[in-house]
Amino acid sequence: MLIAVALGCVLGGSGVVDSASSQSAASLVGTWARTTTCAELTSALRSAGVSKLVNEMVVGNGFIPGVRNPGQLRDPSRPCLGAVPRKHSHFFLKNGEFGSLDWNGDPTDDGRYRVSKPGTVTILKEFPKVSFRYQIRGKEIKLTPLIPKGCQTFRCAWAISVAYPAKTWKRVG
Repeated sequence: MLIAVALGCVLGGSGVVDSASSQSAASLVGTWARTTTCAELTSALRSAGVSKLVNEMVVGNGFIPGVRNPGQLRDPSRPCLGAVPRKHSHFFLKNGEFGSLDWNGDPTDDGRYRVSKPGTVTILKEFPKVSFRYQIRGKEIKLTPLIPKGCQTFRCAWAISVAYPAKTWKRVG
């Protein structure tokens, strides 16, 4: 069984979108944002069985001001202690570029994407590709990562942290 977390797909390096999926890709192009919380992320990670990476993902997402590594958490059993909400966004450019921006507007992620079929996007990064189902309604998108049940790798935790499954992202650009 797969756990769904939707986002973007990787282009085959050509910088163009396949004609069969160009209409779907065109609707994905833009910037999508939401305010994320530590509680949402830890809940999603634990629900997906990726508990061993919760502290690393909490720190990596900047939820605890001043904390740069998991060893600095006040109470590792309560990683959200002192957490603050963070605005986060993802962008999909026409040329197939994918990226994320933190609450300061600084880049935190990059890669390539490709719409492999309508409603499914694949993001290619330094680790194996990750696919997401996505659903756009008006100016909102929901992402669902497609990861194997029980996956405990960083790649799977990253996919969950990109999508925030079942949460809505709003188009801001």
